[in-house]
Amino acid sequence: MNSKDKIDYLQKKLQIIKNYYQVSDFDAVILNSKIILKKFPNEIVFFNTIGLAYKEMGKLNLAEEFLLKGLKINSKDINILSNLGLINKSKKKTKEAEEYFLKALKIHPQHIPSIVNLANLKKSLGLIDDSIKLFLKALKINDQLPEIHINLAIIYKSIGKFDLTKKHCNFLIDKFPHLIIADNILNQITDYSKDYVHQEIMLQKIKKDNLSIADKIYLNFGIAKSYEDQKKFDTSIKFLDEGNLIKRKSLINYKPEDEIIFFNRIKKINKDFKFEKNFTSNKKFIFIIGLPRSGTTLTHQILSRSPKVYGAGELTYFNYLMNNLTLNLILEKDEKFSLNEIALNFINKINTLNISEEIIIDKTPENFLLLGIIKLIFPNSKIIHCRRQIKDTAFSIYKNLFQGISYSWSYNQDELAHYIRLYLSLIDFWDNEFSKDIFHCDYESLVKNPDIESKKLFEFCELRWDQKFLNVEKSNTPIDTLSSAQARLPIYDKSVGYYKNFENLTSLFSKL
Repeated sequence: MNSKDKIDYLQKKLQIIKNYYQVSDFDAVILNSKIILKKFPNEIVFFNTIGLAYKEMGKLNLAEEFLLKGLKINSKDINILSNLGLINKSKKKTKEAEEYFLKALKIHPQHIPSIVNLANLKKSLGLIDDSIKLFLKALKINDQLPEIHINLAIIYKSIGKFDLTKKHCNFLIDKFPHLIIADNILNQITDYSKDYVHQEIMLQKIKKDNLSIADKIYLNFGIAKSYEDQKKFDTSIKFLDEGNLIKRKSLINYKPEDEIIFFNRIKKINKDFKFEKNFTSNKKFIFIIGLPRSGTTLTHQILSRSPKVYGAGELTYFNYLMNNLTLNLILEKDEKFSLNEIALNFINKINTLNISEEIIIDKTPENFLLLGIIKLIFPNSKIIHCRRQIKDTAFSIYKNLFQGISYSWSYNQDELAHYIRLYLSLIDFWDNEFSKDIFHCDYESLVKNPDIESKKLFEFCELRWDQKFLNVEKSNTPIDTLSSAQARLPIYDKSVGYYKNFENLTSLFSKL
């Protein structure tokens, strides 16, 4: 095979592999790439395709193994270096991830994937200004790449710069109308009682026949919100029910019976944990827990106004533990877990954030599942349980679209109601275990009497209270949750009893 024939052959094979990748047939990507490498063992691009496929499958060690093999062939391959950075970022090895991105950029300073990857890493570390600078650098190199505009729209939304969010979303909607994610981002910060233009755009898009499942989900939830803003609740609920139905059907691996098994056994889990040696940290921790949409973001914003407190948002550092526990408890495996290992893992990840404040808030709501473990690891930590009128909480969960497979139980009314019952039972259990260590923060009391309730909150956390801490609209703390728009407003109570607008339009509340 001469050189030209070889190039043509490899390009055709690479296109086939890319097609497999596009339809998420990662086994086919790996198989075909390995076949080619047997014939051409030094074609580095196919080590890259294998690595990316294993990454998508969640097999990070195998992904890293193949990418490192490619790096041995060419230590200056910028794509391999950048993807190794992504693997290490996924493995929470932020220092190593940054080193790989910087190596790629030293070789090719204008390599946009490395710039964007490094920007996202900086964002995950809370270095928002550094992240924005990098995204803007990428934008100067190529201002037509939608990925850069999407990232900038998301990050500007998180820090409350909604005019800039709208600028990038409108660019995307104009230039890349098929990217419905731009409509989703814009939807979260738009008041449709004043703006009918974007609603009409979404209504036109949902009529198209070539929409993906994800697009249909985005549009149904988005249109539901637009009609809700206009107080057309009967129309809103129709789109909302349809969006939830499509989303639930897409979650083919979710089994609600697994939740039942997990909740029934979690109360007995403390006996499976051993603490090998005393563990200390020079940081103090506040864990804000509860159901989503129960006031966790507002509580986080108020406390984060204290100069002694760093509001880290939803760290999700215990999620890997949650996944392992879920699997092992469901399979009834008698696997012992090391508290010391969990504690060190948590602190190591905290240290990558370079936080100067002495107190750190983690407001991952689902940490309520691991409250016993958290109190064993950090016995002096403060636990704040946010609770809200249950019908308001349930409907707010039902009307919102969460990222990925998060809160899979929230898209079916029966499953949502049953999960809430499991949650309430577990909170009662923790309350009986260590009631003095939990502060129950009532959303209704907090928004109606913020001075009184916030003073109680600060007293529990052993922090000095100041009236100015209630000016949450002045907070610079990034907000990556669905509450990013509401949390930039002064404290308000108009959402108390909001479920009543839909009370006669859905059977959800009778299920509660």
